[in-house]
Parts: sequence; C-alpha cells; structure tokens
Amino acid sequence: SGSRTTKNGVVSGFMILATALAIVPLAWLLASALHRGLGPILHASWWANTMDPSLDVAKQGALHAIVGTLVIGLITSVISIPIALLTAIFLVEYARGTKLARVISFAVDVLTGVPSIVAALFIFAMWLTIFGFKRSGMAVALSLVLLMIPIVVRNTEEMLFCFCLFVCFFETEFYSCCPDWSAMVRSWLTATSASRVQVILLP
Repeated sequence: SGSRTTKNGVVSGFMILATALAIVPLAWLLASALHRGLGPILHASWWANTMDPSLDVAKQGALHAIVGTLVIGLITSVISIPIALLTAIFLVEYARGTKLARVISFAVDVLTGVPSIVAALFIFAMWLTIFGFKRSGMAVALSLVLLMIPIVVRNTEEMLFCFCLFVCFFETEFYSCCPDWSAMVRSWLTATSASRVQVILLP
C-alpha cells in the first residue's frame, strides 16, 4: 500500500543518513592520518630512530615502539601458549565431564568476555598498587596473557574435538612406548600442528 511505501522510504532515508553520518567522520580521520603520517613512514629514519628528545621531531621514529611490541608479544606467547594448549588437552582428554572441567570451562568463558581495559586495570592494580613494582612491559604482557589464554584454550578445545577420531587412530602406537600423558600430548600436538598455528595467531 501507499502508507507502507512511504514508511519504507522514510526509514530507508534515515538509514542512509545514519550511515553517511558514521562514514564521513571515519573517512575524514583516515584521510587526515594518511596526509600527516604517510610522509614520515616512507622515510628510513622513522623505522631506525627512537623518540629521543635530543632529536628533532622530524627525525624521531618508532623503533622503540616496534621493538617493544615484538618483545611484549614474545613474552605473552611464551607464557600463554603452553598454558593454553595443555589446558585444552586436559579438558578434552582427561577431565571431560568432571566437575573440575566445568569449573575451568566456566573460568575460561568468563575470561573470554572480559574487556581489555578490565584486564589492564586488574594487572595495574596487582602489579603497581599491591606488589609495588614499576611500570614495565612485563605488566603489559601479563594483561595480554589474560586476554590470550581463554581465546587459545577455547579454540584449541574445539579444534581438538574435530581431530578426535584422527588422533585416536594413532594413540595405540604411542601408548606402546610412552607414558600415558606423554603419548597423549605428543599425539594431539603432532596431529593438530597446522591448526594450532592458526589458533595461536587468532588473538
């Protein structure tokens, strides 16, 4: 009818207007960032220099930020990846259906929904306020650990369920020459190596 067509046109117009109001600021920010930042990025000094106050602003770079990001990422991976992988293997193979598994799964689900700012504030309160440590990259890495572990645990758990039949085919061979936990860990990790890389890179 005519009223429905009119209402549809009005609502469609409001949707287009709302979309435009959201896109225009984003496009302006993107254009401004490219205009101001593209030039310095193309210079080698931006990659080789730090933000040393003794240098001119035009010669300062992001080397410290790049190195810091790599170091923090390495620390986070070293701490969280083994814990997450072994936790997922424990939940899938050893604790399936037990009360402990339900408690761990509940904790993982809670940590999955924690906002990053909450994890950062928690580590800030523990690291600086309670323990009295100074601000450092280690504190940042620990906050990232809280965010990375539940994601890797949950995705690894789902991935291991998918590979369950394939892995069980090889378990007998491992059990004949390895202890129970060693055979399970080696068989799971060998059969799912490619998928684990994808899970680790997901966060």
